[in-house]
Amino acid sequence: MPEWYNPYIKYARYERLWERGGFCAARIFTMSKMNLEGLDLNLLMVLDALGTELNATRAARKIGLSQPGISRALGRLRKYFNDQLFIHTAGGLRPTARAEALRAPLHEALSKLGSALAPPTLELEDWSGAIRLAMLDMEEFLLLPSLLRRVNRLAPNLRLEAVPLLGLSVAQLQETTVDFAIGPIPATSGPYVRQKLYADHFVCIVNATSPMAANELTFQTYAAARHLQLGFMDSDTPTQVDASLKRAGIKRNIVLRAHSLAAALFMLTETDLILTTPARVATRFATMANVKIMPLPAAVDDLVVYQLWHERNQDDARHKWFRAQIKEAVTERVSTAG
Repeated sequence: MPEWYNPYIKYARYERLWERGGFCAARIFTMSKMNLEGLDLNLLMVLDALGTELNATRAARKIGLSQPGISRALGRLRKYFNDQLFIHTAGGLRPTARAEALRAPLHEALSKLGSALAPPTLELEDWSGAIRLAMLDMEEFLLLPSLLRRVNRLAPNLRLEAVPLLGLSVAQLQETTVDFAIGPIPATSGPYVRQKLYADHFVCIVNATSPMAANELTFQTYAAARHLQLGFMDSDTPTQVDASLKRAGIKRNIVLRAHSLAAALFMLTETDLILTTPARVATRFATMANVKIMPLPAAVDDLVVYQLWHERNQDDARHKWFRAQIKEAVTERVSTAG
């Protein structure tokens, strides 16, 4: 029986101190003691061992106590129950009627307690329900295919639900409406844990048949171009790209603001607009449509994408496992997307 599952181990540590230094010394292990209306629960483990073995030597060996320790514990049990509990005979210990009545329910109760206190097991094949992820559609586009393949293979009964990441806010985590938030979410105070997933630089995409595709994209050409903006915040809030461009003295001429990658891709193939987007998104776009990727002729801060979760889930075994799957999906998808 492994140590974490053996309910007698903690009592053994407690009893050894008791033998060496007296009862007061044992009180430093209050985390290993539990009392039920004045009864030390660890003594019930002794009672269970005696009732199972009907032999003091074997019971002492089973729970790691000395025979004097067993005798002292039995004395306390007899005093508490006001009953002899076990009678010494030539054939070993014989339980009294009271001990016999306690034997089965006590053993069952301690067994259930041991199971309840054991570390949770992660049975992925039996895991059903849904994991909700608040994401930008950019992250859905890049990460969900790889993540879904991993989950379908390892936890086939688990369902993923992607919902919009509202204004790069962590409120959805606080309200427990989502399990994870994934995106370029700034550092925030509060009970959240943030883990970096990847960083990416920005590039430009144009229709491969547009006049811009035939020439080098210069600072002046970029500033004068008609821009398609992929936005996920309100129109009054500058995007990361626009905030960086402002420092370089550029204000884009945005003629269309799209809120989905699918719409942006469609508009690029039908117009002469230019889209500034992370390089890995552009690389994926280029496999799906006749577009040309061009270097951005201005310095723009890299996009850094994080996953966030509420600290209440920090030590949850399933949550830990899923966080690892997100990281693995990022490694697989991001490394192959550029």
